[in-house]
Amino acid sequence: MKGKATLILIDPQTGEEVRRVEEENLATEALERLLDIPRCGMYSVMDMPTILRNYLPIWKNLLGGIILLGSNVDENKATVSLPDGFIPVGTAGTAYSGTDTKRGSLNENESGEIDGGYRLVWDFGTDKANGEIRCIALTSRIFGNNGFDADSERSANLYCQLRDISTGNYAGVLPVAETTGFFVGSFEPNKYISAKWETDRLVFYRHTMPDPDALLLTDTSRNTDPAPEIAGQTALPFIPYFPWRFFDPERKILYFFQRRISDDGSHDTVSYVGVSVEDYGIAASGSYTCDVYGSAAMAVYGGKMYRYRESYIEVMDMSGRVLDTIPVTAGSNGYFYVYDGHLCYGYSIGSAPYHARVGCSGVNGSFGCDGIPLFSTDVKPPYTLFTMRNTANSSVYLLVNSGYIATINNLADPLVKTDKHALKIIYEITN
Repeated sequence: MKGKATLILIDPQTGEEVRRVEEENLATEALERLLDIPRCGMYSVMDMPTILRNYLPIWKNLLGGIILLGSNVDENKATVSLPDGFIPVGTAGTAYSGTDTKRGSLNENESGEIDGGYRLVWDFGTDKANGEIRCIALTSRIFGNNGFDADSERSANLYCQLRDISTGNYAGVLPVAETTGFFVGSFEPNKYISAKWETDRLVFYRHTMPDPDALLLTDTSRNTDPAPEIAGQTALPFIPYFPWRFFDPERKILYFFQRRISDDGSHDTVSYVGVSVEDYGIAASGSYTCDVYGSAAMAVYGGKMYRYRESYIEVMDMSGRVLDTIPVTAGSNGYFYVYDGHLCYGYSIGSAPYHARVGCSGVNGSFGCDGIPLFSTDVKPPYTLFTMRNTANSSVYLLVNSGYIATINNLADPLVKTDKHALKIIYEITN
């Protein structure tokens, strides 16, 4: 796929062109990965006629949105999600006339088929997407609509089921596998690890599903899952609050946390313990004292600890010393996870769940469902295994992250848009 983007700054008073920028794109692997559905989907979602009806036409559903960034993206075909530290400026998908200042509108009159492809045209008024633009990228139509803003219309889920990528729906997705307890991840093809607290220890189970490429006469269907086997068990030094669990896919360690208030109420003691999912032994542990802070989700990642404090995230060293404070949109019910090598967090505003990236400027969060993407050796972004945060009767699903980047257009010179400019983006894509 080839593409060329033209960005035109316009004086809205005179209609005169102020500046024009043209950039050809780099196509990432996002499209070929989307059209290569993970084989585990055969047990849950691989209804190809329905999926294709939602994927096609490609220009509309898989490439029908655009992302505007105030930061560059490494021009690597394997990059299908936004990098750490990205600066969001705006998005656009379908026609739009609302008040979201980050969202532009599809110009339906000027968009249309061209020889061998399609031309997409988006308009951004004087109040939309103001800032320095260094990169643009095509994305799904629903993410163009949904964007980065927790105050937007909540038009679609960030994580959605395959057959509803055109609408961003999550509800009704069928599970790949089910268990009593909670899923941790998939570290071998067709095998899923879950865990459950049983009396005085954490027991890990391995669920082995039939290999779709090597079915045997005795293999069963997904609707009658084979009984799981015990993979390992570990005694923990405390009973943790399981919805705050955190899995580090780089070290293959599952972390749990406990907070205890001192007898005199003067301070808290926070303890953590990490269990290796390779040998199911204790791989890390520690504690520190701090001010009395109330409940807060935590993560241990990249040699640092993170703590969600509803309106900000604290970054700490392993002794609990605060190194940095990151402002975030005020929310509750927070938790951390890693997606495609990036530390992310989920939270709620009222009953509405959101997902955001740690440390990315101005990101309020994309609307989504209350759950955790899981690590998998076989399922590659923008697909992901996904589970809810509860600890009983859990299921693991195959979903797609709609916030992928399908192209990368880094601008040779930044384009600065202010409230004295309108912006038109013409994006022509050909086969």
